[in-house]
Formats: sequence, structure tokens, C-alpha cells
Amino acid sequence: MCETYNISSAKVYRHRWESPMLVIATLATIGAIIVNLASIIVVVLGGADVSNEWGSFAYIVLFSPILLLLARSYVAAQNRTNGARVGPNQLS
Repeated sequence: MCETYNISSAKVYRHRWESPMLVIATLATIGAIIVNLASIIVVVLGGADVSNEWGSFAYIVLFSPILLLLARSYVAAQNRTNGARVGPNQLS
């Protein structure tokens, strides 16, 4: 850490919208988890009919976190392979 950083004055370094945005992001995440768990219950226990559009929508909602995780991992791996290695001998 920088030696000029003082933990007692951490409030100076924060943006005034940081805490409200963290609360909003947390509530949105909890809401998404509740919706996903509800969709699992509907699909598995309720036996949702996949022949109509709502049944297929339930499966999309059910598997969307897995698909998002795979897409995020793919993008991170792509950035890592295309990145330049930074080290002490880079400019010599």
C-alpha cells in the first residue's frame, strides 16, 4: 500500500454512490438467486411442460447461470492468452 494511505480516513477515498450501489447490486443478486431457485422448483417438482414457450423459458432461466459462467470463463481465458507477459526483463 501507499504510505500516504490512512485507513482511518477511508471515507475520503470512497465515491458517495459506492455504498448505495453495493446495496442495489446485492439485492439484485439475491433476487436473481430467488428467481432461479423458484424456477428449479417449478421445473423439477412442478413438471413444467416444455412443449409450450413458458416451459422452455423455465429451462433457459434454469441453465442461464451455468451458461454465463462458461461465457465469462471463456472471455477470461481469451484475454489471458492474448495478453502480454509483464516481467522485469520485458524492456531489456
